[in-house]
Amino acid sequence: IANGTTVPCDGLGEIAVAVPVVTDISALEGKFKAKATITISGSNLDLATGVRIKWEETVKEVEYSKVDASALTFIMPDDALDGSVYVIARSGAEIHAGNYTLTVPIVAAENYYNPSVVEAGDNLVITGTDLDLVKTVTFVGSSTPVEPSAKDETSLTVRVPDDGKTGALTLTLLNGTTVTCPELTFAQPSVTSMTGTRD
Repeated sequence: IANGTTVPCDGLGEIAVAVPVVTDISALEGKFKAKATITISGSNLDLATGVRIKWEETVKEVEYSKVDASALTFIMPDDALDGSVYVIARSGAEIHAGNYTLTVPIVAAENYYNPSVVEAGDNLVITGTDLDLVKTVTFVGSSTPVEPSAKDETSLTVRVPDDGKTGALTLTLLNGTTVTCPELTFAQPSVTSMTGTRD
């Protein structure tokens, strides 16, 4: 009561407290990947006070948007690994929203390199899916990873380093994990003529 007087609540029985309820966690085209918008569906989600992601030993609070009482959205962090999502209730309790497995790039089954045989300084185009997740490309023989000059979901372009050699390429993703690609062939120097003198 406003004047400080207390009134007993005997006889009212148990009071139900509404809490967020999660029924689903989803991503566009089913792809849980860095920078993707993730949707948490359910009820009473307007009562949530936070969204938390856990993977391995990492616990990260992420910014989220309340669509309405039935949905929340957040952006998957670049550094996330496979893990779990939790909605935080006003009481501080964690409500498990679901587990996720991150999408990884896949190189095309054929014609994945253009050109198929390269020389130092060439612009190599790699085709596949979800290649926008790639941060750098490492060539056999080269100690310096190369950042793509252009990339989207289906292709990326990278300059062939001077010290590269024939071998499998390694893609390093935004979260630090790696994907091994098929062998890339470097052109071998050819000898067109030989001259000399005989004693």
